[in-house]
Amino acid sequence: MFCLNIPKVSPKVLTEAEVNFRPQESDLDTESATTSSERKMSNTKKIRQGEEGERCSPAAEETPESPDALLSTLDAPADVAEKQERLVLFDFFEDPLVTEEDDTNPDENFQNNFKQTATAMKQHKHFEEGMVLRNITDDGFYAYLNIACFKRDGQQSLKDAVKDVMTTYKEAYKIAFDKSQKHNTGSFIQLASTATPEMAKEPLRPLNQTTAYLVAGYKLLPEADFELMDSTWSLWSGARIIYRQMPKSMELRRMSFHKNISIKEQEKHSFNYVLICECSEVLSENVLTPALRYVDSLKDRKCGDMGLYSMLQLY
Repeated sequence: MFCLNIPKVSPKVLTEAEVNFRPQESDLDTESATTSSERKMSNTKKIRQGEEGERCSPAAEETPESPDALLSTLDAPADVAEKQERLVLFDFFEDPLVTEEDDTNPDENFQNNFKQTATAMKQHKHFEEGMVLRNITDDGFYAYLNIACFKRDGQQSLKDAVKDVMTTYKEAYKIAFDKSQKHNTGSFIQLASTATPEMAKEPLRPLNQTTAYLVAGYKLLPEADFELMDSTWSLWSGARIIYRQMPKSMELRRMSFHKNISIKEQEKHSFNYVLICECSEVLSENVLTPALRYVDSLKDRKCGDMGLYSMLQLY
């Protein structure tokens, strides 16, 4: 909650003429409309200054394309899933089991294994792009995150598209990993994004070598009202807090919120929703340490199962 400091103002002493003054009916219409408009503009400006803090600048003003405007007005329609042209597969990997005799680099081992999975996935006719991220937070439960995008076939139902993608990934996964590797997977559609239409066309791969991704996963009880959760996502997910309080040095580029629609395919421990924030300067000098502290502060707020991830592999 944000509070505004309103200065105390001494009451104005009216003259006899002002007390007895009665405006004409026409004056009331004009003046009240003008005063109401001016007051509304003034209050809006104060609220923006109070809520935005350092982020309150011409670039951060609420426009249809800006994140804050979208976060405050978005209402996800019930049929948003059927309108999606892309499916996004998220697979969170727990720390691989490492024996004492194994002195090789865990990242190298994982990459070498995953290359086989990636090769198989790229054979899918609707595959668009994929990337593997590594968790760089100290206490991250999930060590790696695989993100793969598939274009939807217009003639294929959503249910069939999800089944097709999940079947392909399961077969590709078996090539390189056995049951000892614990993971959390699902097929998602994007409910919302702060990206402009031009940015939305860009690939998910990082803009530069200093890019990192703030990712949060959310698990809900089966009896949850998912329609309500869809439309109020920016409130309960912590997205508003992240946007408004994220250090400017991290350079938040875009934020997207995804819903798991492979409910019948997923295991009980899978995430129902995933929030991903692309930040273009996290790995820059003097930025990483404050960024990690910021993520720790979000964990205290219970904003989902959260981690900061860097790029490990593109495919």
